[in-house]
Amino acid sequence: EDLLRHLGFESTAASYTSENPEQQTIFDALREPRSLDQIVECTGFSAPKTAGLISMLELEGAVLKVGGVFIRKS
Repeated sequence: EDLLRHLGFESTAASYTSENPEQQTIFDALREPRSLDQIVECTGFSAPKTAGLISMLELEGAVLKVGGVFIRKS
């Protein structure tokens, strides 16, 4: 996690607000780095829905995939 901070990424304190409550749920689940499967388990969304929501968050610059896990981008 220190390496991620050094690279400009934050997994715990980043702030983001979405008008889409499902995207916000995904973002809130990323208080720590998580894989797609972990996010699905945590949120209860289907894998395809979760993947789509994560893609939107990536396009908005709110999250980033690093080494197979998703993290909040500061």
